[in-house]
Amino acid sequence: MKLRATLRYLRTRLVELNLFENSASRTDIHHLRTAIISTRVYLVLLITAVSILILTTALEQTTQTVTIQSPSENVFQKLYLKYSSTLQCPCNQVETLYKTFTTISYKLHPVCSSVFVSSTWINILFNPDIAYFHPLDFRSSASGQFQLLTSLCLFANRTVENAIDDFLSDTLLSPQILSISSLKDQSETKSQFLKTSTSYTYSRLLNLVRGITHMNVLLPAMQTSMMHL
Repeated sequence: MKLRATLRYLRTRLVELNLFENSASRTDIHHLRTAIISTRVYLVLLITAVSILILTTALEQTTQTVTIQSPSENVFQKLYLKYSSTLQCPCNQVETLYKTFTTISYKLHPVCSSVFVSSTWINILFNPDIAYFHPLDFRSSASGQFQLLTSLCLFANRTVENAIDDFLSDTLLSPQILSISSLKDQSETKSQFLKTSTSYTYSRLLNLVRGITHMNVLLPAMQTSMMHL
């Protein structure tokens, strides 16, 4: 009975709760009802605001900065996989030569490493009696043709080696450590440019030699450029 009476008393107090009590509400029933309704609205808004504040605080992620001095590559990779969007790792050196972490290998056409560009083969084809051969006889120009092939292979090899040396002597600029994927992408892009520019350089120089030879009507003794019929 006491519990029921207590609950009834609390219910009555809540229903009649008035936080805006004044002289008007004590003497006027209309003002009293208005004050009670205002109290209820106020409490609902207050509880809602406090609930939103509590939820926002509970769900808000706290940013914590952790500094690791001189992390190893494995540590950096683990941190990058977990915190790629917020990880910052400044470099001790802003610039690094590509040759410190890049190696480049290349292969020329198989003929450039064959016996056909060797001095032994050229000497075999050389004939001191070349003047006695008909111009259409391959033996009259064979030695010169393969000497020309050797020169083209040497020129191609030198062009590629110079381009690779320039590439490896270039510097990579980055104030922050790059991930392996980013580093691979940058290196791949630069290597593709190297291939294109080297091919263009070789073709341009070769066309220049052809143009000079053609414009000046230069005739080699071995008849390797043109033939009069």
